[in-house]
Amino acid sequence: DPFADGSPFNETEGSDSDRVSGKWRVRFASRNDLSLSLTLWGSGGNKVMGFGSLNEGAAENSFSASGSISGDELMLTARSAAPKFEGQRYDQCDLDLILANDTLSGSYILRWQGEERERGNATAVRA
Repeated sequence: DPFADGSPFNETEGSDSDRVSGKWRVRFASRNDLSLSLTLWGSGGNKVMGFGSLNEGAAENSFSASGSISGDELMLTARSAAPKFEGQRYDQCDLDLILANDTLSGSYILRWQGEERERGNATAVRA
């Protein structure tokens, strides 16, 4: 094992973060025109990171994600990876989700430049 020296990428088998690794599609309960596609992976123990895109109508904005999982609770922050562009409405999405039966569900907050713009319920399924 090349990471047996204790490097930060040496994950223990069956860590919490392994349970959410993979591709996810987040739907926002009150918004049919908005979705967040993410690819997540464990970055050691309970840490989670990833990348993807926030899709609003025909607009697509690249996002990066980081957070942690404890038991069944995933706390994730996804931020815009691209510079501001005309028409961009959100640059951050905070997710507080519970994992049950390969589905994540809970709440979200959409932000623009640190200010809350919208909040509600979200559900994520494996893509």
